Amino acid sequence: VHKWLHPLFAILLIPTTIIAGLAGYRRHSSKIVVGLLSLGLLVILGSGVIFHEELGTTKEILFTSIGSVVLIAGHLLNWRTRHNQC
Repeated sequence: VHKWLHPLFAILLIPTTIIAGLAGYRRHSSKIVVGLLSLGLLVILGSGVIFHEELGTTKEILFTSIGSVVLIAGHLLNWRTRHNQC
């Protein structure tokens, strides 16, 4: 399961994050939001897909969790910033 699960999540995360980030940026032009979304996505992809063999299970879980929190924070800030613009 592990071999295909992280690539599957990556396939879902990449377009979702890009679409949300672009739609939000067009509306609020916040580089902080784009930075959080980008950083969170890169940490998740790096730890969960690219470097997961080198990191080992504990570090992979730690970095993937940190990336997820940063990505969620970016999405929440994006949502809040977009809706405060109305």
